[in-house]
Amino acid sequence: MLELTEAKSQRWTRFEASDDEYQTETESFVFFVRSRDDDGNAPYVLEIARKIPSHERLIKVLRYVTGGPTIVWDQFEIDETVERLYELAKASAWGLEETESELLKELGVD
Repeated sequence: MLELTEAKSQRWTRFEASDDEYQTETESFVFFVRSRDDDGNAPYVLEIARKIPSHERLIKVLRYVTGGPTIVWDQFEIDETVERLYELAKASAWGLEETESELLKELGVD
């Protein structure tokens, strides 16, 4: 999902219940990413839910909180990936993907 978002081929929207939660969908899954404390800062939460069309429901299949008690050998790498995904999702949802290049252009920096 990170690669698709970085390539701007996966768009994110703000989740209706929060100004700091973002969602995107594939054919079978819905991805949510947010800051745990709704303050835009770590820790971040990534949740993935499976669509159950016959019941018009979502079933949560994964929940990952950065910096949490999960002990995995590559936790630091996973945390960085979720943090980057949060930043890109937020930029996508607010339409800010080109902000840096626009700012540099207006300042005359190539």
